Amino acid sequence: MGTIEVFDPDESDNISFEQIIFDPLSVSGLTAWFDASDQSSLVVDPENNQVISWANKVDQEVKLFPQQTAPKLGDPINQLVTVHFGPNEYLSTQKRGADWNPFGVDGQIGASVNDANWFTVIHFYENKRTQLPSFGAGWAGHLPWGDGRIFWDIWKDGVNNRMSSKLTEGYETMILSMHHSLSQNKREIYKNGSLVTSADTVDTVLNGAFSFPGADHHKSNPEYRIGEMIFTNLELIKNDRLGLEGYLAEKWGLSDALSAENPYRVMPFVVDNFGRITSTRSFDFESKTDPIDYPIIVRIKDDFGDATEEVLSIYIEDQHVPVVETLLPQYLAEQWFELGASIVDDGGLIGSIESGLIYSSSPLYGVDVSSVSYLDLDAISDGTYLGNLQVGNEVETLYVMAYASNEEGVGYGLEEKIRNDQKIGSYNFGLTSIPLPNSFGWWENASLGNYYIAGNGWWYHMDLGWVYVSGSHGKGLWIWKEGLGWVWTWESVYPFLYSYEKESWYYFYGELDQKRLLYDYADERWVNLDDTEVDESKGEELEQ
Repeated sequence: MGTIEVFDPDESDNISFEQIIFDPLSVSGLTAWFDASDQSSLVVDPENNQVISWANKVDQEVKLFPQQTAPKLGDPINQLVTVHFGPNEYLSTQKRGADWNPFGVDGQIGASVNDANWFTVIHFYENKRTQLPSFGAGWAGHLPWGDGRIFWDIWKDGVNNRMSSKLTEGYETMILSMHHSLSQNKREIYKNGSLVTSADTVDTVLNGAFSFPGADHHKSNPEYRIGEMIFTNLELIKNDRLGLEGYLAEKWGLSDALSAENPYRVMPFVVDNFGRITSTRSFDFESKTDPIDYPIIVRIKDDFGDATEEVLSIYIEDQHVPVVETLLPQYLAEQWFELGASIVDDGGLIGSIESGLIYSSSPLYGVDVSSVSYLDLDAISDGTYLGNLQVGNEVETLYVMAYASNEEGVGYGLEEKIRNDQKIGSYNFGLTSIPLPNSFGWWENASLGNYYIAGNGWWYHMDLGWVYVSGSHGKGLWIWKEGLGWVWTWESVYPFLYSYEKESWYYFYGELDQKRLLYDYADERWVNLDDTEVDESKGEELEQ
Protein backbone atom coordinates (compact mmCIF):
# COMPACT_ATOMS: atom_id res chain seq x y z
CA MET A 1 0.00 0.00 0.00
CA GLY A 2 1.33 3.45 -0.94
CA THR A 3 0.48 6.80 0.63
CA ILE A 4 0.68 10.29 -0.85
CA GLU A 5 1.21 12.97 1.76
CA VAL A 6 -0.39 16.36 1.03
CA PHE A 7 -0.03 19.55 3.08
CA ASP A 8 -3.18 21.68 3.39
CA PRO A 9 -1.75 25.21 3.90
CA ASP A 10 -4.97 26.93 4.96
CA GLU A 11 -6.22 23.96 7.04
CA SER A 12 -9.62 24.30 5.38
CA ASP A 13 -9.94 20.56 4.90
CA ASN A 14 -10.93 21.06 1.25
CA ILE A 15 -8.45 18.72 -0.42
CA SER A 16 -9.71 15.64 -2.28
CA PHE A 17 -8.14 12.97 -4.49
CA GLU A 18 -9.10 11.80 -7.96
CA GLN A 19 -7.69 8.59 -9.39
CA ILE A 20 -6.82 8.20 -13.08
CA ILE A 21 -5.79 4.60 -13.70
CA PHE A 22 -4.50 5.15 -17.27
CA ASP A 23 -3.33 8.34 -18.95
CA PRO A 24 -4.23 8.64 -22.66
CA LEU A 25 -1.30 11.02 -23.09
CA SER A 26 1.02 8.04 -22.55
CA VAL A 27 -0.15 6.38 -25.81
CA SER A 28 2.25 6.65 -28.75
CA GLY A 29 0.79 8.44 -31.75
CA LEU A 30 -1.97 10.23 -29.83
CA THR A 31 -3.10 13.07 -32.13
CA ALA A 32 -6.54 14.12 -30.90
CA TRP A 33 -8.54 13.85 -27.67
CA PHE A 34 -11.96 15.42 -27.37
CA ASP A 35 -13.45 15.12 -23.87
CA ALA A 36 -16.93 16.58 -23.28
CA SER A 37 -16.55 16.14 -19.52
CA ASP A 38 -13.72 18.69 -19.65
CA GLN A 39 -15.97 21.70 -19.98
CA SER A 40 -12.98 23.99 -20.41
CA SER A 41 -12.54 22.45 -23.88
CA LEU A 42 -16.09 23.39 -24.95
CA VAL A 43 -17.28 26.78 -26.13
CA VAL A 44 -21.07 26.80 -25.72
CA ASP A 45 -23.64 29.41 -26.72
CA PRO A 46 -25.44 30.10 -23.42
CA GLU A 47 -28.68 31.09 -25.14
CA ASN A 48 -29.36 27.84 -26.98
CA ASN A 49 -26.77 25.46 -25.43
CA GLN A 50 -25.16 24.88 -28.84
CA VAL A 51 -21.51 23.80 -29.07
CA ILE A 52 -19.61 26.48 -30.98
CA SER A 53 -16.25 24.66 -30.77
CA TRP A 54 -14.69 21.65 -29.06
CA ALA A 55 -10.92 21.85 -28.43
CA ASN A 56 -8.41 19.05 -28.87
CA LYS A 57 -6.64 18.37 -25.54
CA VAL A 58 -3.50 17.33 -27.43
CA ASP A 59 -3.27 20.45 -29.60
CA GLN A 60 -5.49 23.37 -28.53
CA GLU A 61 -5.27 24.91 -32.01
CA VAL A 62 -7.18 21.93 -33.41
CA LYS A 63 -10.92 22.18 -32.81
CA LEU A 64 -14.18 20.60 -33.89
CA PHE A 65 -16.36 23.26 -35.52
CA PRO A 66 -20.04 23.02 -36.52
CA GLN A 67 -21.00 22.28 -40.12
CA GLN A 68 -24.60 23.21 -41.00
CA THR A 69 -26.21 23.11 -37.52
CA ALA A 70 -24.26 22.93 -34.26
CA PRO A 71 -24.95 20.11 -31.78
CA LYS A 72 -26.00 20.83 -28.20
CA LEU A 73 -24.91 19.75 -24.77
CA GLY A 74 -26.57 16.41 -24.08
CA ASP A 75 -27.89 14.46 -21.15
CA PRO A 76 -25.07 13.18 -18.93
CA ILE A 77 -23.52 9.72 -19.02
CA ASN A 78 -22.37 8.64 -15.56
CA GLN A 79 -23.06 12.22 -14.41
CA LEU A 80 -20.61 13.59 -17.00
CA VAL A 81 -21.40 16.13 -19.73
CA THR A 82 -21.96 14.88 -23.28
CA VAL A 83 -22.53 16.40 -26.72
CA HIS A 84 -25.86 15.54 -28.36
CA PHE A 85 -26.04 15.24 -32.14
CA GLY A 86 -29.43 15.48 -33.84
CA PRO A 87 -30.38 15.51 -37.54
CA ASN A 88 -28.03 17.57 -39.72
CA GLU A 89 -25.82 18.47 -36.75
CA TYR A 90 -22.12 17.98 -37.50
CA LEU A 91 -18.69 18.86 -36.14
CA SER A 92 -15.55 18.81 -38.29
CA THR A 93 -11.83 19.12 -37.43
CA GLN A 94 -9.95 22.26 -38.43
CA LYS A 95 -6.72 23.98 -37.51
CA ARG A 96 -6.32 27.71 -38.18
CA GLY A 97 -9.21 27.60 -40.61
CA ALA A 98 -7.91 24.65 -42.66
CA ASP A 99 -9.12 21.06 -42.75
CA TRP A 100 -7.14 18.83 -40.40
CA ASN A 101 -7.17 15.03 -40.13
CA PRO A 102 -6.15 13.19 -36.94
CA PHE A 103 -4.78 10.25 -38.94
CA GLY A 104 -2.34 12.33 -40.98
CA VAL A 105 1.19 13.39 -40.05
CA ASP A 106 0.66 16.73 -38.28
CA GLY A 107 -2.92 16.54 -39.52
CA GLN A 108 -1.90 16.84 -43.15
CA ILE A 109 -4.17 15.61 -45.94
CA GLY A 110 -3.08 13.78 -49.09
CA ALA A 111 -0.92 10.96 -47.72
CA SER A 112 -1.81 7.27 -47.43
CA VAL A 113 -3.59 6.02 -44.32
CA ASN A 114 -1.17 3.80 -42.43
CA ASP A 115 -2.30 3.30 -38.84
CA ALA A 116 -5.57 4.87 -37.68
CA ASN A 117 -7.37 4.25 -34.39
CA TRP A 118 -10.59 5.87 -33.17
CA PHE A 119 -12.12 5.38 -29.71
CA THR A 120 -15.39 6.92 -28.63
CA VAL A 121 -17.92 6.74 -25.82
CA ILE A 122 -21.23 6.89 -27.68
CA HIS A 123 -24.90 6.47 -26.88
CA PHE A 124 -27.12 5.15 -29.67
CA TYR A 125 -30.82 5.82 -29.72
CA GLU A 126 -33.16 4.01 -32.10
CA ASN A 127 -31.37 2.11 -34.87
CA LYS A 128 -31.84 3.94 -38.16
CA ARG A 129 -30.23 4.10 -41.58
CA THR A 130 -27.14 6.06 -40.57
CA GLN A 131 -23.70 6.65 -42.02
CA LEU A 132 -20.22 6.11 -40.57
CA PRO A 133 -18.42 9.26 -39.44
CA SER A 134 -16.51 10.88 -42.26
CA PHE A 135 -12.95 9.83 -41.46
CA GLY A 136 -11.59 11.78 -44.41
CA ALA A 137 -10.13 8.58 -45.83
CA GLY A 138 -12.65 7.49 -48.44
CA TRP A 139 -14.31 5.03 -46.05
CA ALA A 140 -18.04 4.42 -46.11
CA GLY A 141 -20.55 2.37 -44.17
CA HIS A 142 -23.24 2.56 -41.52
CA LEU A 143 -23.17 3.27 -37.79
CA PRO A 144 -25.40 1.30 -37.23
CA TRP A 145 -27.97 0.29 -39.87
CA GLY A 146 -31.64 -0.19 -39.12
CA ASP A 147 -31.03 -3.83 -38.13
CA GLY A 148 -28.30 -2.84 -35.67
CA ARG A 149 -25.42 -3.98 -37.89
CA ILE A 150 -22.30 -1.89 -38.36
CA PHE A 151 -20.77 -1.73 -41.83
CA TRP A 152 -17.30 -0.56 -42.81
CA ASP A 153 -16.78 -0.33 -46.57
CA ILE A 154 -13.60 0.62 -48.41
CA TRP A 155 -13.86 0.87 -52.18
CA LYS A 156 -10.72 0.11 -54.19
CA ASP A 157 -10.48 -0.39 -57.96
CA GLY A 158 -14.23 -0.85 -58.23
CA VAL A 159 -14.36 -3.47 -55.45
CA ASN A 160 -16.13 -2.92 -52.13
CA ASN A 161 -14.08 -4.38 -49.29
CA ARG A 162 -16.80 -4.72 -46.66
CA MET A 163 -16.78 -5.85 -43.06
CA SER A 164 -19.96 -5.96 -40.98
CA SER A 165 -21.47 -7.45 -37.86
CA LYS A 166 -24.31 -6.94 -35.38
CA LEU A 167 -23.44 -4.08 -33.03
CA THR A 168 -26.49 -3.07 -30.98
CA GLU A 169 -30.23 -3.35 -30.51
CA GLY A 170 -30.29 0.40 -29.97
CA TYR A 171 -30.64 2.65 -26.93
CA GLU A 172 -27.23 1.59 -25.65
CA THR A 173 -24.12 3.36 -24.39
CA MET A 174 -20.81 1.72 -25.35
CA ILE A 175 -17.11 2.15 -26.00
CA LEU A 176 -16.78 1.81 -29.77
CA SER A 177 -13.39 1.67 -31.46
CA MET A 178 -12.28 1.20 -35.06
CA HIS A 179 -8.73 0.30 -36.06
CA HIS A 180 -6.94 0.34 -39.42
CA SER A 181 -3.32 -0.84 -39.59
CA LEU A 182 -1.34 -1.36 -42.78
CA SER A 183 1.65 -2.49 -40.72
CA GLN A 184 -0.40 -5.35 -39.25
CA ASN A 185 -2.70 -5.78 -42.29
CA LYS A 186 -5.92 -5.71 -40.31
CA ARG A 187 -9.07 -3.71 -39.75
CA GLU A 188 -10.94 -4.27 -36.51
CA ILE A 189 -14.05 -3.02 -34.74
CA TYR A 190 -14.36 -3.41 -30.97
CA LYS A 191 -17.34 -2.92 -28.67
CA ASN A 192 -16.49 -2.48 -24.99
CA GLY A 193 -13.14 -4.17 -25.62
CA SER A 194 -14.58 -7.24 -27.39
CA LEU A 195 -13.77 -7.82 -31.06
CA VAL A 196 -16.91 -7.42 -33.19
CA THR A 197 -15.46 -8.05 -36.65
CA SER A 198 -12.18 -7.87 -38.57
CA ALA A 199 -10.85 -7.86 -42.13
CA ASP A 200 -7.74 -7.07 -44.16
CA THR A 201 -6.68 -3.48 -44.70
CA VAL A 202 -7.02 -1.55 -47.94
CA ASP A 203 -4.60 1.21 -48.92
CA THR A 204 -6.42 4.55 -49.11
CA VAL A 205 -5.51 8.25 -49.10
CA LEU A 206 -6.57 10.97 -46.69
CA ASN A 207 -8.81 13.38 -48.60
CA GLY A 208 -10.39 15.60 -45.98
CA ALA A 209 -11.11 16.40 -42.36
CA PHE A 210 -12.79 14.18 -39.80
CA SER A 211 -16.50 14.88 -39.29
CA PHE A 212 -19.01 13.41 -36.88
CA PRO A 213 -21.53 12.08 -37.57
CA GLY A 214 -21.67 11.02 -41.22
CA ALA A 215 -24.06 12.71 -43.61
CA ASP A 216 -27.65 11.47 -43.33
CA HIS A 217 -28.42 10.70 -46.96
CA HIS A 218 -31.59 8.82 -46.04
CA LYS A 219 -33.13 11.56 -43.89
CA SER A 220 -33.81 9.08 -41.10
CA ASN A 221 -33.06 11.63 -38.38
CA PRO A 222 -30.53 9.65 -36.29
CA GLU A 223 -29.42 10.86 -32.87
CA TYR A 224 -26.25 10.26 -30.84
CA ARG A 225 -24.59 11.35 -27.64
CA ILE A 226 -20.79 11.53 -27.53
CA GLY A 227 -18.82 11.64 -24.29
CA GLU A 228 -15.27 11.35 -25.54
CA MET A 229 -13.24 10.64 -28.70
CA ILE A 230 -9.56 9.63 -28.88
CA PHE A 231 -7.49 9.31 -32.07
CA THR A 232 -4.01 7.84 -32.72
CA ASN A 233 -2.04 7.48 -35.98
CA LEU A 234 0.66 4.96 -35.01
CA GLU A 235 0.57 1.20 -34.52
CA LEU A 236 -1.45 0.56 -31.37
CA ILE A 237 -0.05 -2.05 -28.98
CA LYS A 238 -2.48 -4.25 -27.07
CA ASN A 239 -1.65 -2.83 -23.64
CA ASP A 240 -2.46 0.69 -24.88
CA ARG A 241 -5.77 -0.49 -26.32
CA LEU A 242 -6.65 -2.18 -23.03
CA GLY A 243 -5.56 0.91 -21.11
CA LEU A 244 -7.69 3.29 -23.19
CA GLU A 245 -10.70 0.98 -22.93
CA GLY A 246 -10.19 0.71 -19.17
CA TYR A 247 -9.80 4.46 -18.79
CA LEU A 248 -13.00 5.17 -20.74
CA ALA A 249 -14.96 2.39 -19.03
CA GLU A 250 -14.09 3.51 -15.51
CA LYS A 251 -14.74 7.16 -16.28
CA TRP A 252 -18.08 6.73 -18.08
CA GLY A 253 -19.48 3.93 -15.88
CA LEU A 254 -19.04 1.09 -18.39
CA SER A 255 -16.70 -1.19 -16.43
CA ASP A 256 -19.35 -3.91 -16.04
CA ALA A 257 -19.73 -4.07 -19.84
CA LEU A 258 -15.99 -4.22 -20.47
CA SER A 259 -14.44 -7.36 -21.93
CA ALA A 260 -13.43 -9.93 -19.32
CA GLU A 261 -9.88 -9.95 -20.74
CA ASN A 262 -9.38 -6.31 -19.78
CA PRO A 263 -7.44 -6.00 -16.49
CA TYR A 264 -9.19 -2.69 -15.79
CA ARG A 265 -12.66 -4.25 -15.75
CA VAL A 266 -12.27 -4.33 -12.00
CA MET A 267 -10.12 -1.38 -10.99
CA PRO A 268 -6.83 -2.87 -9.78
CA PHE A 269 -6.22 -0.02 -7.30
CA VAL A 270 -8.36 2.48 -5.46
CA VAL A 271 -7.40 5.77 -3.85
CA ASP A 272 -9.35 7.08 -0.86
CA ASN A 273 -9.72 10.71 0.14
CA PHE A 274 -6.63 10.47 2.34
CA GLY A 275 -4.41 9.47 -0.59
CA ARG A 276 -4.07 5.84 0.48
CA ILE A 277 -3.71 3.42 -2.43
CA THR A 278 -4.84 -0.17 -1.99
CA SER A 279 -5.12 -3.05 -4.44
CA THR A 280 -8.49 -4.66 -5.13
CA ARG A 281 -7.19 -8.11 -6.06
CA SER A 282 -4.13 -10.34 -6.15
CA PHE A 283 -1.89 -10.03 -9.20
CA ASP A 284 -0.13 -12.76 -11.14
CA PHE A 285 2.88 -12.15 -13.40
CA GLU A 286 1.88 -15.14 -15.55
CA SER A 287 -1.67 -13.88 -16.05
CA LYS A 288 -2.64 -13.27 -19.66
CA THR A 289 -4.73 -10.25 -18.67
CA ASP A 290 -2.75 -8.50 -15.92
CA PRO A 291 -0.14 -6.00 -17.16
CA ILE A 292 3.26 -6.11 -15.48
CA ASP A 293 3.20 -2.42 -14.63
CA TYR A 294 0.48 0.01 -13.63
CA PRO A 295 1.03 3.75 -14.04
CA ILE A 296 -1.37 5.57 -11.71
CA ILE A 297 -2.03 9.29 -11.97
CA VAL A 298 -3.42 10.79 -8.78
CA ARG A 299 -4.84 14.29 -9.06
CA ILE A 300 -5.12 16.35 -5.87
CA LYS A 301 -7.52 19.28 -6.05
CA ASP A 302 -9.31 21.74 -3.80
CA ASP A 303 -12.62 23.57 -3.90
CA PHE A 304 -11.06 26.52 -5.71
CA GLY A 305 -10.06 24.44 -8.74
CA ASP A 306 -6.34 24.34 -7.92
CA ALA A 307 -4.89 20.92 -8.69
CA THR A 308 -1.64 19.02 -8.93
CA GLU A 309 -0.86 15.52 -10.12
CA GLU A 310 1.47 12.79 -8.95
CA VAL A 311 2.42 9.85 -11.18
CA LEU A 312 3.08 6.51 -9.49
CA SER A 313 4.30 3.30 -11.12
CA ILE A 314 3.45 -0.05 -9.56
CA TYR A 315 5.31 -3.02 -11.01
CA ILE A 316 4.24 -6.67 -10.85
CA GLU A 317 7.35 -8.81 -10.46
CA ASP A 318 7.69 -12.41 -11.56
CA GLN A 319 7.20 -14.71 -8.59
CA HIS A 320 7.70 -18.46 -8.47
CA VAL A 321 8.59 -21.26 -6.10
CA PRO A 322 12.18 -21.17 -4.82
CA VAL A 323 15.02 -22.96 -6.60
CA VAL A 324 17.04 -24.89 -4.02
CA GLU A 325 20.16 -27.08 -4.12
CA THR A 326 20.71 -30.05 -1.81
CA LEU A 327 24.19 -29.70 -0.36
CA LEU A 328 26.56 -32.65 -0.30
CA PRO A 329 26.19 -34.50 3.05
CA GLN A 330 29.29 -34.27 5.25
CA TYR A 331 30.20 -36.87 7.86
CA LEU A 332 30.93 -35.46 11.31
CA ALA A 333 31.32 -38.30 13.87
CA GLU A 334 29.39 -41.09 15.60
CA GLN A 335 26.86 -41.46 12.75
CA TRP A 336 26.27 -37.70 12.71
CA PHE A 337 26.07 -35.96 9.34
CA GLU A 338 25.86 -32.31 8.40
CA LEU A 339 23.12 -31.69 5.83
CA GLY A 340 22.21 -28.48 4.10
CA ALA A 341 20.41 -26.48 1.45
CA SER A 342 21.43 -23.54 -0.69
CA ILE A 343 18.78 -21.16 -2.08
CA VAL A 344 19.71 -20.53 -5.71
CA ASP A 345 16.66 -18.32 -6.42
CA ASP A 346 14.21 -17.12 -3.78
CA GLY A 347 11.38 -16.79 -6.31
CA GLY A 348 11.33 -13.00 -6.41
CA LEU A 349 9.06 -12.64 -3.39
CA ILE A 350 9.50 -10.08 -0.69
CA GLY A 351 9.01 -11.87 2.60
CA SER A 352 10.09 -14.88 4.56
CA ILE A 353 11.37 -18.07 3.01
CA GLU A 354 11.62 -21.38 4.83
CA SER A 355 14.04 -24.19 4.09
CA GLY A 356 14.41 -27.69 5.43
CA LEU A 357 15.22 -31.24 4.42
CA ILE A 358 13.23 -34.42 3.90
CA TYR A 359 14.80 -37.85 4.31
CA SER A 360 13.90 -41.51 4.07
CA SER A 361 15.53 -44.93 3.86
CA SER A 362 13.90 -45.30 0.40
CA PRO A 363 14.41 -43.15 -2.70
CA LEU A 364 12.41 -39.92 -2.52
CA TYR A 365 11.52 -39.28 -6.16
CA GLY A 366 7.80 -39.83 -6.69
CA VAL A 367 7.16 -40.47 -2.99
CA ASP A 368 4.34 -38.75 -1.12
CA VAL A 369 6.26 -36.18 0.91
CA SER A 370 3.77 -36.52 3.76
CA SER A 371 5.17 -39.99 4.48
CA VAL A 372 8.81 -38.94 4.94
CA SER A 373 10.72 -37.41 7.84
CA TYR A 374 11.62 -33.73 8.09
CA LEU A 375 14.69 -31.97 9.41
CA ASP A 376 14.62 -28.27 10.25
CA LEU A 377 17.60 -26.31 9.02
CA ASP A 378 19.08 -23.14 10.45
CA ALA A 379 19.97 -20.12 8.32
CA ILE A 380 23.77 -19.83 8.51
CA SER A 381 24.35 -17.16 5.88
CA ASP A 382 22.46 -15.53 3.05
CA GLY A 383 20.79 -18.41 1.21
CA THR A 384 22.58 -21.21 3.10
CA TYR A 385 20.83 -23.47 5.62
CA LEU A 386 22.48 -26.26 7.65
CA GLY A 387 21.43 -28.91 10.16
CA ASN A 388 22.79 -32.08 11.77
CA LEU A 389 21.23 -35.54 11.63
CA GLN A 390 22.25 -38.76 13.36
CA VAL A 391 21.80 -41.90 11.27
CA GLY A 392 21.24 -45.13 13.20
CA ASN A 393 23.36 -48.25 12.63
CA GLU A 394 20.33 -50.10 11.25
CA VAL A 395 20.18 -47.69 8.26
CA GLU A 396 22.54 -48.57 5.45
CA THR A 397 21.52 -45.84 3.01
CA LEU A 398 19.60 -42.64 3.69
CA TYR A 399 18.10 -40.51 0.93
CA VAL A 400 17.92 -36.76 1.56
CA MET A 401 16.44 -33.85 -0.38
CA ALA A 402 16.38 -30.14 0.42
CA TYR A 403 13.25 -28.03 0.05
CA ALA A 404 12.40 -24.35 0.27
CA SER A 405 9.00 -22.69 0.40
CA ASN A 406 7.49 -19.24 -0.10
CA GLU A 407 4.00 -17.93 -0.78
CA GLU A 408 4.04 -19.41 -4.30
CA GLY A 409 4.72 -22.96 -3.12
CA VAL A 410 7.50 -25.44 -2.41
CA GLY A 411 10.60 -26.15 -4.51
CA TYR A 412 12.76 -29.28 -4.09
CA GLY A 413 16.42 -29.94 -4.78
CA LEU A 414 17.98 -33.07 -6.20
CA GLU A 415 18.21 -36.23 -4.15
CA GLU A 416 21.43 -37.04 -2.30
CA LYS A 417 22.39 -40.26 -0.47
CA ILE A 418 24.21 -41.04 2.76
CA ARG A 419 26.10 -44.34 2.93
CA ASN A 420 26.16 -45.02 6.65
CA ASP A 421 29.08 -47.48 6.32
CA GLN A 422 31.30 -44.86 4.71
CA LYS A 423 32.41 -42.20 7.13
CA ILE A 424 35.34 -40.20 5.77
CA GLY A 425 34.49 -39.00 2.28
CA SER A 426 31.03 -40.44 2.75
CA TYR A 427 30.05 -39.77 -0.82
CA ASN A 428 32.79 -41.92 -2.35
CA PHE A 429 30.69 -45.12 -2.22
CA GLY A 430 33.44 -47.12 -0.53
CA LEU A 431 36.15 -46.23 -3.03
CA THR A 432 39.73 -46.20 -1.83
CA SER A 433 40.07 -42.55 -2.80
CA ILE A 434 41.96 -39.88 -0.97
CA PRO A 435 41.37 -36.12 -1.10
CA LEU A 436 43.79 -34.12 -3.21
CA PRO A 437 45.67 -31.64 -1.05
CA ASN A 438 44.78 -27.97 -1.50
CA SER A 439 42.03 -28.91 -3.98
CA PHE A 440 38.68 -28.80 -2.20
CA GLY A 441 36.25 -31.37 -3.59
CA TRP A 442 38.84 -33.22 -5.69
CA TRP A 443 39.65 -36.88 -5.05
CA GLU A 444 42.36 -39.19 -6.31
CA ASN A 445 41.83 -42.88 -7.02
CA ALA A 446 44.62 -45.18 -8.17
CA SER A 447 42.30 -47.06 -10.55
CA LEU A 448 39.67 -44.55 -11.58
CA GLY A 449 41.82 -41.45 -11.75
CA ASN A 450 40.92 -38.01 -10.42
CA TYR A 451 37.41 -36.63 -10.07
CA TYR A 452 35.59 -33.70 -8.55
CA ILE A 453 32.41 -34.16 -6.47
CA ALA A 454 30.21 -31.21 -7.41
CA GLY A 455 27.17 -32.21 -5.38
CA ASN A 456 23.67 -33.48 -6.14
CA GLY A 457 25.21 -36.72 -7.44
CA TRP A 458 27.28 -35.05 -10.16
CA TRP A 459 30.99 -35.69 -10.57
CA TYR A 460 33.44 -34.27 -13.02
CA HIS A 461 35.77 -37.11 -14.06
CA MET A 462 39.07 -36.07 -15.62
CA ASP A 463 38.65 -38.58 -18.44
CA LEU A 464 34.89 -39.04 -18.85
CA GLY A 465 33.74 -35.47 -18.15
CA TRP A 466 30.48 -34.76 -16.33
CA VAL A 467 28.76 -37.89 -15.01
CA TYR A 468 25.96 -38.64 -12.56
CA VAL A 469 27.05 -41.28 -10.00
CA SER A 470 24.95 -43.65 -7.94
CA GLY A 471 25.86 -46.56 -5.73
CA SER A 472 25.20 -50.22 -6.43
CA HIS A 473 24.12 -53.24 -4.38
CA GLY A 474 27.39 -54.58 -3.14
CA LYS A 475 30.45 -53.03 -4.68
CA GLY A 476 30.35 -50.94 -7.80
CA LEU A 477 29.31 -47.60 -9.24
CA TRP A 478 26.47 -46.87 -11.59
CA ILE A 479 27.42 -43.91 -13.79
CA TRP A 480 25.03 -42.05 -16.07
CA LYS A 481 26.28 -40.00 -19.00
CA GLU A 482 24.21 -38.52 -21.79
CA GLY A 483 24.95 -40.39 -24.99
CA LEU A 484 25.98 -43.52 -23.06
CA GLY A 485 23.14 -43.97 -20.58
CA TRP A 486 23.79 -45.96 -17.41
CA VAL A 487 27.08 -47.87 -17.20
CA TRP A 488 28.55 -49.85 -14.29
CA THR A 489 32.19 -50.03 -13.23
CA TRP A 490 34.45 -50.49 -10.21
CA GLU A 491 38.06 -50.02 -9.19
CA SER A 492 38.99 -53.57 -10.17
CA VAL A 493 37.12 -53.32 -13.52
CA TYR A 494 37.76 -49.83 -14.85
CA PRO A 495 38.43 -48.83 -17.69
CA PHE A 496 35.78 -51.41 -18.69
CA LEU A 497 32.22 -50.05 -18.46
CA TYR A 498 29.14 -52.31 -18.55
CA SER A 499 26.18 -50.84 -20.46
CA TYR A 500 22.79 -51.41 -18.84
CA GLU A 501 20.98 -50.62 -22.09
CA LYS A 502 23.09 -52.84 -24.38
CA GLU A 503 23.84 -55.53 -21.79
CA SER A 504 27.37 -55.40 -23.09
CA TRP A 505 30.72 -53.76 -22.37
CA TYR A 506 32.55 -50.65 -23.38
CA TYR A 507 36.32 -50.28 -23.13
CA PHE A 508 37.50 -46.77 -22.43
CA TYR A 509 40.75 -46.38 -24.30
CA GLY A 510 41.48 -42.83 -23.28
CA GLU A 511 42.66 -39.95 -25.41
CA LEU A 512 44.11 -40.35 -28.89
CA ASP A 513 44.79 -37.38 -31.17
CA GLN A 514 42.69 -35.21 -28.87
CA LYS A 515 39.78 -37.64 -29.11
CA ARG A 516 38.43 -39.70 -26.23
CA LEU A 517 37.74 -43.18 -27.53
CA LEU A 518 35.43 -45.97 -26.37
CA TYR A 519 35.26 -49.40 -27.93
CA ASP A 520 31.70 -50.72 -28.18
CA TYR A 521 31.86 -54.54 -27.95
CA ALA A 522 28.17 -54.93 -28.86
CA ASP A 523 28.48 -53.02 -32.14
CA GLU A 524 32.17 -53.81 -32.65
CA ARG A 525 33.06 -50.17 -33.33
CA TRP A 526 34.82 -47.22 -31.80
CA VAL A 527 32.89 -44.20 -30.58
CA ASN A 528 34.28 -40.73 -29.91
CA LEU A 529 33.56 -38.60 -26.84
CA ASP A 530 35.87 -35.79 -27.87
CA ASP A 531 34.70 -32.60 -26.23
CA THR A 532 36.93 -30.40 -28.40
CA GLU A 533 34.97 -31.23 -31.55
CA VAL A 534 31.53 -32.25 -30.30
CA ASP A 535 29.40 -31.79 -27.22
CA GLU A 536 31.23 -33.92 -24.66
CA SER A 537 27.94 -35.07 -23.19
CA LYS A 538 27.00 -36.96 -26.37
CA GLY A 539 28.50 -40.01 -28.01
CA GLU A 540 29.61 -39.71 -31.63
CA GLU A 541 30.71 -42.58 -33.85
CA LEU A 542 34.34 -42.30 -34.90
CA GLU A 543 34.71 -41.84 -38.65
CA GLN A 544 36.61 -44.71 -40.17
